[in-house]
Amino acid sequence: MNEPTTKTLAELLHEDESDNEEFLCTSCGYSQATEFRKCPNCKKWLGWPTLAEWGKQLPIGVHMNKSFDKSFDLVPLDWKLKREVGRSWTKLGDQITLSEYVGTILSHTVTHVGGQDITKFKFPKRLLIFNQMYQADVFYIYAYLRLMSMGNELKLKNLGCVSCGHRFDYVADIATLEVVVVDNPEDMIKEIKLKDGFDMGGERRFVLKVKPPLWNMLGSGFPSTLNDAEMFAAMIMSATHEIEGMGEAVLTETQVAQLSLYDLELCQDTLNEVIAGPRWEIEGVCPKCESAFFYALDWTYSNFFVHSFRSPQLGRRSRR
Repeated sequence: MNEPTTKTLAELLHEDESDNEEFLCTSCGYSQATEFRKCPNCKKWLGWPTLAEWGKQLPIGVHMNKSFDKSFDLVPLDWKLKREVGRSWTKLGDQITLSEYVGTILSHTVTHVGGQDITKFKFPKRLLIFNQMYQADVFYIYAYLRLMSMGNELKLKNLGCVSCGHRFDYVADIATLEVVVVDNPEDMIKEIKLKDGFDMGGERRFVLKVKPPLWNMLGSGFPSTLNDAEMFAAMIMSATHEIEGMGEAVLTETQVAQLSLYDLELCQDTLNEVIAGPRWEIEGVCPKCESAFFYALDWTYSNFFVHSFRSPQLGRRSRR
């Protein structure tokens, strides 16, 4: 590896542009970085890897022996496994939660997580393992399972361009999904300074810290009934790391219900900064007016594990 080539502002201003043809880290000035657009000198991510590039490794990983093991392995879905998944869903009953819904699929297809063979455990324990993992990691395995089971193409039918109204079919490539990865989730802890705050423990609280949420944060609703407000409540409760004057504590629905619209937006913006894993967006261009569009993928099983589906919603990218 070459020595770091960090340069002063004066040196950069007097430098010949022809000397900068290789990769240049915009943070430290290191001139050669090839590992998924990550600078090997300052370790800053300058562009996220895709699902195909990142491969069989988790965005965050399982905390093992003071480090994070990102390894996993799985087998693709087939008819026999789909039958076993369906039977397990039936055993869980009508009150199956969203975390159990996805976790059940992975419990029957994932063989190793964090370097450990999980096939030796019975179904309930395998499901518990996924519930205790980071949301980013579970979502990533889920997306990778789709790639392994059905390939990279997902046919989107009857799209409507938001610029010109033209309707068209489009073949999305899920292998190009960007993946937000994290070396250490402790580095993702963010502080939120609320404007209006909430009551807790007999006092008004205005500061809380959030971290990457665990998968079991989706344990209070089924995909067809969990609306945006309920999803946000589940997310912020699971992501809460510390509360002003309370130390390590979590929000409850009582506190979330007190949040003003202003504070809700503050929380949502900060949550976007701590959520890793696959970005469920496909980028494309309208074949008529050539306007760029961004489609938010519907990752629910009935829409994601198919070859094609109709009338998705197009919009603009929501960057993390």
